[in-house]
Amino acid sequence: MSPDIHTSTGAYAADALPPEEREEVERHLAVCPACTEEVAEMRAALTRMADAAAQPPSPALRERVLAGVSRTPQLPPIVGAGRGRVRTLRWWAGTPLQIAAAAMLVVALTLGVLLVQRQHQLDDQQHLVAQITSVLNDPQRTVTTADLSSGGRGTVVESNGKAVFLASGLPPVASDRTYQLWVMAPGHTTSVGLLGRGNSAEQLVPAVAPGDTIGVTLEPAGGSRQPTTAPLVAIPIRS
Repeated sequence: MSPDIHTSTGAYAADALPPEEREEVERHLAVCPACTEEVAEMRAALTRMADAAAQPPSPALRERVLAGVSRTPQLPPIVGAGRGRVRTLRWWAGTPLQIAAAAMLVVALTLGVLLVQRQHQLDDQQHLVAQITSVLNDPQRTVTTADLSSGGRGTVVESNGKAVFLASGLPPVASDRTYQLWVMAPGHTTSVGLLGRGNSAEQLVPAVAPGDTIGVTLEPAGGSRQPTTAPLVAIPIRS
């Protein structure tokens, strides 16, 4: 585990980590309630930021920023050795108003990036919900239910080459394990996603074909590239 894993929760909450680091954080969250709570709080804050209506800055904001700038000491000039010539640091040049404007621009850009990322997440979530609803509401859908050998029930609802897997009553598993969903086709097996550590789950399977089988296995936290245990349930796609 990376020594600074605890400092990655903010980037994880904002969905700003590469896949390998994201998987590492998810494995850590499975065993660290404190970081899990911190991620939940950060995501809640980002949601409030994304959903809140934009508000214009108050008239007193400029005065407060300028007052803070006036209390911040500037670095002294640097005297060139042997020449007596004064050199100032260019990055600090500018009037207090320019400095305040630059600081506000940095804050605005940072918030803008977070809001764009959150909006993309919301758009993706809405698209996912629409696909799931389309499958579940199709009058021509096919529904197959089976019991898991470990306990609980799994249901596959299939329509027009897509499927939704629904699980209920899954027994809870240890923090270092997770349920994982697969599409098992002749010659290859593809992971659909992680179902969590128990209770209920809902997962869209974006592409299925006759002859495929939807299966669930118990895997190490973070998931596996290929199943490492026998399927707890295997439901064939019938149409």
